[in-house]
Amino acid sequence: MRGPNVTCPKCSASMPVDYIYCGKCGTRLATGDTVEGETKQVTVLFADISGFTALAERLDPEELHENMRTAWDAIAAEIREQGGLIEKYIGDAVVAVFGAVDDQLDHPERAQHAAVAILDALERENERIAERTGRHLALRVGVNTGLAVAGAIGDKESEFGVLGDAVNVAARLEQAAEPGEILIGDATYRQTPGVFAYEPHPPVAAKGKTAPLVAWRLLGAQTAGRRERSGGPLVGRDAEVAQLTGALEEALAGRGRIVSIVGEAGLGKTRLVDEVLADPRALGARVARARCSPYDAHRAYGAIADVLRRALAIGTSAPTEIAHRTISETLPGLEPDTAKLVLAALGYGLVLPPLSGDTRRKLLDRAIRDLILRVARTQPVILAITDVQWADRASQEVLAALAPALETTSAFVITTYRPELTPPWSTSRAHLQIRLTPLEPSASAALLQALLPKGALPTAAIDDVVERSGGNPTYLEEAARWMVETGLVVERDGATPLADVSRMRDLPEGLPILLLRRADQANASERRLLQALAVSGRASDVVLLRALFGADVDVDVALDGLEARGLVEITAHGDHRIRHTLLREFVYDSIPTRQREDLHGKLAQTIETVMPDVAVQQPELLAYHYAESVHVARAVDHAMLAGDRAFSLFGLDDALHQYRSAADVAPRLPSGGADERARALLRATDAARALGRDDAVAIAEEGLAAAPNDQALRAALRRRAGELAARAGATERSAEHLAEADRLTPPEGRERAELTLAKAYLARSGAPTEALAVARTAVKEALAAGDRALALEAEEAIVAFASAAGATDESIRAVERCVELANAVGDLSGLARALATLTYAALDRGDLEGAHTLANELLGAESRLGEISGEAAALRALGRVYFGQGKFEEAEHTLQRALALADPLSQGPQPADPASTLLVLGSVAIERGDFTAAATTLADARALAERSQSREHIAARASGELARLALLQGNLADAKQHATIAYPGSLRSPTPDARKASSTRSVSPSRSRPPKSGAPRGGCSPRGATSSAGATNAARRSRCSSGSVRSTWLSGRSGGSPSSTSPGRRRPPSHATPRAARARTLPARSSRVHPCTSERPRG
Repeated sequence: MRGPNVTCPKCSASMPVDYIYCGKCGTRLATGDTVEGETKQVTVLFADISGFTALAERLDPEELHENMRTAWDAIAAEIREQGGLIEKYIGDAVVAVFGAVDDQLDHPERAQHAAVAILDALERENERIAERTGRHLALRVGVNTGLAVAGAIGDKESEFGVLGDAVNVAARLEQAAEPGEILIGDATYRQTPGVFAYEPHPPVAAKGKTAPLVAWRLLGAQTAGRRERSGGPLVGRDAEVAQLTGALEEALAGRGRIVSIVGEAGLGKTRLVDEVLADPRALGARVARARCSPYDAHRAYGAIADVLRRALAIGTSAPTEIAHRTISETLPGLEPDTAKLVLAALGYGLVLPPLSGDTRRKLLDRAIRDLILRVARTQPVILAITDVQWADRASQEVLAALAPALETTSAFVITTYRPELTPPWSTSRAHLQIRLTPLEPSASAALLQALLPKGALPTAAIDDVVERSGGNPTYLEEAARWMVETGLVVERDGATPLADVSRMRDLPEGLPILLLRRADQANASERRLLQALAVSGRASDVVLLRALFGADVDVDVALDGLEARGLVEITAHGDHRIRHTLLREFVYDSIPTRQREDLHGKLAQTIETVMPDVAVQQPELLAYHYAESVHVARAVDHAMLAGDRAFSLFGLDDALHQYRSAADVAPRLPSGGADERARALLRATDAARALGRDDAVAIAEEGLAAAPNDQALRAALRRRAGELAARAGATERSAEHLAEADRLTPPEGRERAELTLAKAYLARSGAPTEALAVARTAVKEALAAGDRALALEAEEAIVAFASAAGATDESIRAVERCVELANAVGDLSGLARALATLTYAALDRGDLEGAHTLANELLGAESRLGEISGEAAALRALGRVYFGQGKFEEAEHTLQRALALADPLSQGPQPADPASTLLVLGSVAIERGDFTAAATTLADARALAERSQSREHIAARASGELARLALLQGNLADAKQHATIAYPGSLRSPTPDARKASSTRSVSPSRSRPPKSGAPRGGCSPRGATSSAGATNAARRSRCSSGSVRSTWLSGRSGGSPSSTSPGRRRPPSHATPRAARARTLPARSSRVHPCTSERPRG
């Protein structure tokens, strides 16, 4: 029985006598007892009005109070409606607490509903405020759940208050929010799964906190219509789910994984992704999800940019400054130039820093990897990318580079794709592949029975449907829906369902027909909308769809109908997409050609009008749609923009595709498009040349065949074709192109320098000395034209020509000039190549002090580029310097750093090349006299050689060192065996011609270094041992201390603008390929091998 009530002195509400605080407003009630504060879990809402200060400056206090009173009243009413207590007002801010007085177990949910409501309340008041003051107000809101002391603050007459970290965190979240934004603390987020829609927010720095605060942006209540579909029960996939959840547990425990779900369409790949994301263990992880579509296949960095945007909570419409701030706060210390590259990858139109193309690519790849890893160190991260068979090459390479680094983070990457794709991360140790096969008949039957009313079909009918399905769960789901919708199965309350089994023959045989039959049931408006979504190919915003159809179609009603039919679903972000990828493909193919062209064109025009941010960020999207329409000029323009964007980021495969697309569409122009086609093929030539493709010269000649009217364009194509033909050894073909180019090219400027360099390549085939002279002229012309990138390319050619001519000193001087130019143009890749050559040249001539300086500079350049292979090679070079200085401990420490970059358990190719590192470590162990360690290390090097690009060379060098070790131990039989493996035929005395050839290959005389005190001199048999000259000579050839270096430059290329002559990154030669074969494909290159290593300056 209720006791007497007391009246609140502030709001006059009647409260039970045992209440200490008013349940309405939180005021302390008049009682005779003193009540201490109580520690309990509460949710605190901190809201601040943005624009209040500016309003206060314009109004006198009375006017300000009058205008704000009704706004505050409306806000307070919404807070109290959800059971919140207003703890205090602080100027233009309000602090409310939920769960402090009553036993509100759902206080996190109440607080978030209140947060959404007060935003709406202020928006309603804004119309009135704007009429009076001309100002618009907005709320910033922070919500956080945690322990706090709730009770009297101060003496017993004080009113209700809360103290604790929960209040401080809510205040910090409010400060980090943008106007009109609600930020939720992680503790609140974890207690309301599935109730609200969220997206990740960048971590929030908070004073006094050891780590940034995990925050989530509240999008609104998650209604049933907006939740992702779950489909029928998951049947027959227990093993796959166990694998997934096991990998998820490992990742959340700090052992990150990348998982691939592989299978044909309809087998349930996306459903498994939904299952793992819905796992309670994933709650609290930052989830970023992206879905690839056909047009993404050549959108450079498109897939990784989509998932990175979601991981960093950078919206599509976020202005550049917000995106830049988010990136900089997530990864402090990121260089400004690199931050610009990341923004460019996200689609922001910025002037990129003056770096070479290859340098841009490496810096960008590293920055994206580091951003994801940084977020993963703040909180667990789940990245889900589906339909990766349509992902661009650059995104796939970033994921491959990310995979080895996941193992020490709480990151879980899950991808789905069809079997035709073999992704580059498939050999990573962190990778788990789950290959889906059709369901077993028993599982198929169980799924069908679960989808239909109990007892709806007899066993024979179930078996018939299962056989038709072929174990495809999507077919079974669609068949069950079809049977119910067509009345074949009728459910009855309290009775066995009715089933007209005779109509089973009408059930479509295959999934394509079944899906199309269901689509045919849509009404006219729904079909038009379904076709538009099929043409879009991706999730579409309702605003875009409304603008596309105008008053012709009631888009909202049609979407509701398509949703009810299970044809369309709504994503967590409120966009609409066709439920099945297969359905989208079938609907698209069923649209008549003229209608499809019209839809593509209208969709592209609508995107440009309604979504200008997307139009700027994704020219590939507009190029795709316009190319399928009658708007040919727009297609060419946007394809060229997309190609230029990809080339600027060194996404060469995607650039080549876009330029090729522009060239293919250009002939449909009313003018015939000769110039447009030739211009596109010129840029395609640059992309193909940068990729090292054999068809680059053919593409240039294809451009010439277009017969462009523009003379400068014809000249540029002739120069490209002439140079590429010369490099391929087609001298007559090259001479013809260059002769015509000479006639068309201006007498001075960068074009003339470009032509001169092409002539140098032509001269190289018959007169290397003349080629050197011509290349020197090209350098002068390029510098006179102010094009240092072209001058660098010419200097690299001089290095190659001088090495081929035996002019070692000139080659080294040219390399030194390459260092200067590479620094000047921001070509870190070119700088690393040059420094590598100079480092080994210094080692070769015994200048260990100079080699030490150069090796450290090389390590700095490679570390900035962030490529594991380069860092490992630089560390090996530095280790060799210490080895040469007799500093064995420093050598071992440095080489162990290189070895740590490798994945010891990977069965695939190793970028860090641990075999090369082990080879040098083995040589160090020999010099230290630790023969046991040397034998083990060298054996490991030989075993791992198969995973190296230089497998034959490393295996031979390791066997040679083992032969030397055996001689030092007096084991002649083993020495002979190892020497025979290392150098087949070397046990025969070399002929005079062979000795002469060997001597002419050396750049500098052999250099000997005394062995460690107490150890036998390497290469000589121990005293008293009998050995053959052949075995001893073979062992000597393997010695690190007695070898010599060929100072041959691997001519690399620096990237530039699409219109530049600089061919960009060339494909590195396979070091396992015989030199003669390499010379035929890349005549400007030759290999150089340093003793005891497999190192070659990387091209």
